[in-house]
Amino acid sequence: MTILDFYTIDLTLLVIILLVSFFTFTVINYIESNKDENYIFNAFLSFVVGILFSIFYSYITIEPDDILTTNFWE
Repeated sequence: MTILDFYTIDLTLLVIILLVSFFTFTVINYIESNKDENYIFNAFLSFVVGILFSIFYSYITIEPDDILTTNFWE
């Protein structure tokens, strides 16, 4: 069993990563006074936050397993 077997990349997760990264990047650049010096670090940090948020979203939207208590064939 792998650690992130619930995490499959699809269009929804790519949109979540891009949107969260964009909003995080704009907030960080608005708050920080040294925008030009830390531009690459801010972009990397916002991308990592976007990936972590998409993993969290994928984890909380897992459908629960229904235990089969009756005979399937009848």
